[in-house]
Amino acid sequence: FLDSNSTQWLVDRIQKVAKQENAMVLLISHKEALLDQLCQEHILYINAASKTLTQYNTGYTAFRQVHAAQVAASQKVLDQAHEKVSGADQTLQKNRQQLKKNERDLKQQTTQNSDQRFIKGRSKEHKQKADKSAA
Repeated sequence: FLDSNSTQWLVDRIQKVAKQENAMVLLISHKEALLDQLCQEHILYINAASKTLTQYNTGYTAFRQVHAAQVAASQKVLDQAHEKVSGADQTLQKNRQQLKKNERDLKQQTTQNSDQRFIKGRSKEHKQKADKSAA
C-alpha cells in the first residue's frame, strides 16, 4: 500500500515520463483515486468475455459511467432475447401437443372407419358405403 506522499510521487513520475517520452502507460490498479488522477484522456478496456479491446476517449470516472450504461443496455438486449426464446419454446410445445392430438384423432378416426369396412357378414353395398365415408 502506498501512503499519500508515495502515491503523489508515483502520479508525478508517471505523468512526467508519459509527457517527456510521449509514451503510453499501462496502469493496472484497484485504487480508483489513482486511476482518476492518471487516466484523464484515454482508457483501453479489455473485455475478457468477448476478447475485445475498446478505447474510450475519456477519464476514468466518465469511462465507468459510459461502460455501466453499455453493460445495462447489453443486459436489456439479452433479457429481451431470452424472452423471445422462451416465448418460442412455449409456442413450440403447444404446437407439438396439438400435432400429437391431431395424430391421435386421425389414427382413431382411421381405425374406426377401417373397422367398419371389414366386418364379416356385411353386404357388399354396406362395405362400399364404409369405404366412401372413410375417403
